[in-house]
Amino acid sequence: EVAHETDPLDFDVMLKLGWTHNTMKDDRSAIRWFKLASHAPEPTVAKEAAQAAANLEPQFQRVRVSSWIFPLYSSRWKNVFNYSQVKTEFRLRGVPLTPYISTRFVGDIRGRMHSQGEQPMPQFLSETAVIFALGLMTPTRHGVTGWAEAGLSVSYLGRRPDSGLARPDYRGGVSFARGWGRLLGGPKRGVFFETNDDAVFVSRFQNDLLFYSQNRVGYTLPPFGGTHVQFYFNQNLTADRLRQYWANFAEFGPGMKVRFAGLPQSMFFTVNVLRGVFTVNRDNPGPARFRDVRVGLWYAR
Repeated sequence: EVAHETDPLDFDVMLKLGWTHNTMKDDRSAIRWFKLASHAPEPTVAKEAAQAAANLEPQFQRVRVSSWIFPLYSSRWKNVFNYSQVKTEFRLRGVPLTPYISTRFVGDIRGRMHSQGEQPMPQFLSETAVIFALGLMTPTRHGVTGWAEAGLSVSYLGRRPDSGLARPDYRGGVSFARGWGRLLGGPKRGVFFETNDDAVFVSRFQNDLLFYSQNRVGYTLPPFGGTHVQFYFNQNLTADRLRQYWANFAEFGPGMKVRFAGLPQSMFFTVNVLRGVFTVNRDNPGPARFRDVRVGLWYAR
């Protein structure tokens, strides 16, 4: 901090002090330096500092409300799915776990499909439900978060033959998310790798334990006109404890992610062209291989 005292208007020094305190796990001091650096006349310094402060501040809020939404079109099912959640977290001083209230929506436009010939399609392609729950989550450490919740799943289609109108819902698991290299939104181009890995227990699927691993390796283009673009190759794997065919498959294929100028930093579009193969085919009414084009929009706040 001697360098800052020598030149109090050196915003690069303020930014570096913010990262130094963040590395030392002193995030309160880091936020103070990032906020000072966010007033820099250099746009790249100001933007990096403002984003760093915004990323660190939520951990000190006593009550935090967050939400995300992910509508997705699938050419395989000729259907639009939607996944979303609104969550209110209550951070209690001295308590290692964070309690929260959650409302999830998992559904699709078609709702239900009727049997066709000798190879019937699944009657329901999603949970078609609003899920109200109380939960607990751990702090995120090195990209790992644990969580568990108990609630009530209510079908928005009315009474379903397989689950009725409402049923208890218990779910929980461990999530890992990490990225390396030139990630989307950065000022430089280059190679990157991202992974999202989950182990999730879901009571409504016969008390099943599901495993998801979604991996992307690719190249981030330099920003142009405020628009950020990535091209990548997907390598996805899904499996479960009960070895049900619909939960055991691998997918591969190219994709792209775009964040257009003027949109929030947490909003981007995705296009993925995938080829998949089921790794378990017992009771599978369809072919062992499939193709799918998925177009999605992700937004979180």
